[in-house]
Amino acid sequence: MHLKNLCFLKIEPDGPAGQKYMKVKLSFDKARGLRPDETADYVCQYDFEGNWTLAASTKELEDADYKSQIIELLKQEPKITQKAIAEKLDIAAGKVNKLIKEINKEKKEDKSPY
Repeated sequence: MHLKNLCFLKIEPDGPAGQKYMKVKLSFDKARGLRPDETADYVCQYDFEGNWTLAASTKELEDADYKSQIIELLKQEPKITQKAIAEKLDIAAGKVNKLIKEINKEKKEDKSPY
């Protein structure tokens, strides 16, 4: 028997327990037969009243917070090193590098000739 399309969906909690809502992360462990753009990870939020919505993951929220802190540090000290930023925020220098690349990419995407 040959299966053309085969998908394994992982469902795992995202965020602390005991909240007024529940967040779950949906991700494809294996997605044979699907294109990569059809297998993105999603975080959904359930409000215990029967409503599901898309939500930001805990990691996305943390990264957004780190990005805003990095932007502030760069405004205060334009010549600050990534290592110094990492020490101030108590995160890895590699993560700072990744977040700065994302910040720069977002800046380029926001600039429009119109």
